[in-house]
Amino acid sequence: MPGSSSENAEIGCAVKTKAAKIEADLKRTDGKPTLIRLLTPSNFTARDYKLCLSRAFCEWHMPSADKQVTLEGEDGKGFLVNFYWRDSRIRGGWRAFASYHGLVVGDALVLRLVSPLMFKVYIVRENASKEVGVDHGRLRS
Repeated sequence: MPGSSSENAEIGCAVKTKAAKIEADLKRTDGKPTLIRLLTPSNFTARDYKLCLSRAFCEWHMPSADKQVTLEGEDGKGFLVNFYWRDSRIRGGWRAFASYHGLVVGDALVLRLVSPLMFKVYIVRENASKEVGVDHGRLRS
């Protein structure tokens, strides 16, 4: 049944599987730290657009202070965003990044920390069928 919770779970599972494949491909190329985030309604609330990162990831790989970091999409366009250490969250600038890339609930992001203050972001669309893999830093389609 279209739109059923079981269909939504299958889509979510497929997106996670594709994101995990991208993450594995990236780790094989150079071992830089990566993180997968499945987008949920809380990432897009009108009052508080935010992207929560894993506390463990932040403790191991991020500066232990509030900083501005860059999120760079697959097209090479960078967005300056605010990283808040205490909350392990990205805010200020996240809305612009999400809007520019047309992100929606159910999409997944593979965030690859390419330098201490820059993430390369790979987007796995909830509603797209792309072959998953890495080819010179871009998804193969």
